Amino acid sequence: MTYHKFIAGLLFLLCFEPSQAQHRIKIIDTEIKSLQIFANQNISTFPSINLNSNEVISITFDDLHPNAPRNLTYKIVHCDENWTDENLFQATFLDGFQEQPLYNSGFSNNTFTRYVHYSINFPNNDVKPKISGNYMIIISDTDTQQPLLKAGFMVVEKRASHIASIAIPTNSSYQTSHQLNLTVLLQELNVTNPTRDVKTKVYQNYVELPDSLQPQSVNTGLNSIFYSRTDKNIYPAGNEFRTIDIRDVHYTSTNVSSIKQGQDLYYILLRPDKSRDDSPYAYTFDYNGKMVIAGLNVNNPNTDCDYYSVMFSLSTPYLGDSFDVYLEGELTGWGPSNHAKMLYNSTTNCYEIPLLLKQGFYSYVYVVRNHNGDALMQLSPEGNFSQTENSYQICTYYKGIRDTYTRLISTTAIEQNKKASK
Repeated sequence: MTYHKFIAGLLFLLCFEPSQAQHRIKIIDTEIKSLQIFANQNISTFPSINLNSNEVISITFDDLHPNAPRNLTYKIVHCDENWTDENLFQATFLDGFQEQPLYNSGFSNNTFTRYVHYSINFPNNDVKPKISGNYMIIISDTDTQQPLLKAGFMVVEKRASHIASIAIPTNSSYQTSHQLNLTVLLQELNVTNPTRDVKTKVYQNYVELPDSLQPQSVNTGLNSIFYSRTDKNIYPAGNEFRTIDIRDVHYTSTNVSSIKQGQDLYYILLRPDKSRDDSPYAYTFDYNGKMVIAGLNVNNPNTDCDYYSVMFSLSTPYLGDSFDVYLEGELTGWGPSNHAKMLYNSTTNCYEIPLLLKQGFYSYVYVVRNHNGDALMQLSPEGNFSQTENSYQICTYYKGIRDTYTRLISTTAIEQNKKASK
């Protein structure tokens, strides 16, 4: 690692503490696999839809529990901008009952691993949103009364708009970063105290940025909020995600070292990944951390794709007892969790983790964190490049001093060097 990269990483160290907010995605039961949440039947989308539209949120997952199908229910709650339940009365935010039974969408077909597939669309005939904001769906086992997973999505009412762009900072200290230039136009709202009542959140590649990296307003006008300044709203650009293709065990992709068939499972050993910190930037098509469930010659990926045991490894010296290495992306629920934490193997000199993954295409990164969960950029094995093609989601919320809930009044999707999509 070069001195300049170390210093650049050190500047961001204090910025990358984990948010105190609730996580948008949380997989609680380890038998739940292949969780995806997206909008309008497009798996690459951010899970956001417009209020009172024909748009739809989809939540899909598999249950590998030996007793599946279990008696499952789903419950929908309304949250603030930090994904904290606002404890609203059901009639305030939903048309229909808050808790509904969840029926399976199909059983695995001709696979080594037995599973039950589930798919939920929202809105549906049983329940619809009445207001905008952040929504959380909670899947629970009725028999044990225990939650299995939580997944957040957004419903927006267009009461404001964004003028937004992503650029390389002009400040030479941050030339491997991205900077957000943002103006929020509040043309349809009479906001008396924008600093108090209006909050803007930014997501980078589907993951909410830490609190200290969230936009800081520079000044406010009569009907607008400005977030642009040369030393504000700067984010580490990171690197393109690493990728693997495990659509079929008879097709050996670039990163696969070996494939062995066990009695009831295929075992895939990937080639050890290496640090990219000192490597030049290289473009990779990666879905920005998302996964695509697919198999060669498979008619229905939801029920016909099998599961493989995939061994990931990162070749690097041991970082010490004060740090942990996580494998992160949609394949592990986007953030740090116990089932995403790697263990160091002193024999292979690698951090390793086996994951049970469904046939498909996956993208992922390695993240080094301390025991508080802080992501440590100066120890990152991924590198940091301004050319990285990140996706950003900008979300602006409003809650007046007398309001009982937080409204989502504008969202914008944008990528570096690409025009904003509103």
